[in-house]
Amino acid sequence: MNRIRSWSAIALGAIGLTLLAGEAAGAPVRALFSTIQSHPSSLVPGGGGARFRQTADAFLRPYAAPIGKRWVIKAHTTDSASSNEVIIAGNGISAIRALKKGDASPIAGASYGYFGSACGVDGAGNVVASSFLEGAPAGTNASVVRVFGGTPTIFACAGASAPGLNDPTGPTGDELFGANFDSAGMTPGGIPFFRNDNIVNVNSSCRSAVFFGTNPIAQQGVSYPGVHFDSFTCTLSSHFQTTGTTWIVDGDIDATSGIQEAVVVNGAVLCQVGEPAFGFVPDVEEIDGIDLVSDAWFVRGRNQDGVCWAVRNNVLLGVSFLPIVSGSTEHFQGRFLWATGSGSGSYVVCCGTDQPDLARNQVVVLNRNTVVARTGDPVDLDHNGVFDDDVYIRSFLEHSAAMTGHGMLVFAASLRSGSGQDLGSALLRARLFCVGDVNLDGIVGIGDVGVMISHWNTSVSTGTFGDVNEDGQVNLADLAFVIQNWAENCNE
Repeated sequence: MNRIRSWSAIALGAIGLTLLAGEAAGAPVRALFSTIQSHPSSLVPGGGGARFRQTADAFLRPYAAPIGKRWVIKAHTTDSASSNEVIIAGNGISAIRALKKGDASPIAGASYGYFGSACGVDGAGNVVASSFLEGAPAGTNASVVRVFGGTPTIFACAGASAPGLNDPTGPTGDELFGANFDSAGMTPGGIPFFRNDNIVNVNSSCRSAVFFGTNPIAQQGVSYPGVHFDSFTCTLSSHFQTTGTTWIVDGDIDATSGIQEAVVVNGAVLCQVGEPAFGFVPDVEEIDGIDLVSDAWFVRGRNQDGVCWAVRNNVLLGVSFLPIVSGSTEHFQGRFLWATGSGSGSYVVCCGTDQPDLARNQVVVLNRNTVVARTGDPVDLDHNGVFDDDVYIRSFLEHSAAMTGHGMLVFAASLRSGSGQDLGSALLRARLFCVGDVNLDGIVGIGDVGVMISHWNTSVSTGTFGDVNEDGQVNLADLAFVIQNWAENCNE
């Protein structure tokens, strides 16, 4: 696939690295930020000298736009309790502080309180997050904040009208948003989505709903064709997402065996606890997490026999006891910590393995064929291109990864020194592929166009000679990807 600049091919060609069968060289892992207090990478951008807090939850789950370079994450800092949370918005390897706890909100007299763990970003860099509002009147002190063009606005607020809801025992149309917003995110088109709880002026069994914009997609206590939601789950993993055309939610439904946790996509039950799913005979015992990228859904879970799995659009990406990549003698073992992808169709999974060396037994696998990172890999902390910092990946953190549209994996991990000393945690990056780099010279530019022109409007083997979108043709659709990523440095 020539739209993917293979780091394994570069490593093997450049240094003649010999690898185990079935395993390719990993992508260079570099730090975006860390909690190493003595190092500049721990400084919060725009933070006036504040640093990222040296705790396991310093960096929560990142989110990324499916097209382009944008990503966003909530983080904790060393500031006082009234100002120790930030929303960091990234654009490739650069980042700014988009929101900060304690800063003035768009509502007069109110400041941002704590932020929800879920947030979102679109390809233009607009950001959304949920926030409690300190100093706002009671009943109006919860909100969804959208930063559009650099300016924060309140998109939804407790006490405001919540249209389109059902109330089986009372009048409709008088419902108000409740005092809890979470699972906030942004569609590729820049429209926020979120869950709202404790909705006012509605039956107590119907007080939670998930929204696309301000339109409810699904509501607690309301029956839809094939599903009746008893409640909606909300944890660090963000249990509701939508692109505007596809939606996925993790919640409790009324099943024949009683109330059970289930994953629902566009109103259809995909899998549920207590029932078999995805071709397995044992029933599902636990649902570990979901994701949605450009209408491709991801689900991770475990069956009652202990087999763990990760699935994308009904295709298994990894299963316990199977090889981590074709031909490998190393096998997946334990829970999948994350499974996610990019808008270009690539995907990654992270899981433990049966590797005897316990310092090397977690891996990140790209597209089911390449190990791109594992525990024990060195980290370039100071971005000098050399692994001379004595910093290594100790473990990957659950629910902690996102992939940008231009091929950068952003993920959180704990760190150690070569002697095993705990170094805290970091937000790391690894460039996995480079969309538009047809001739694999590391720069998207005129050389790539030249290759495409020589095969213009011809049928080619999928992913070769400029077939960037892998449809077997070289045409304007492929050229659009090159133009979108023009002058991109694939080595960053």
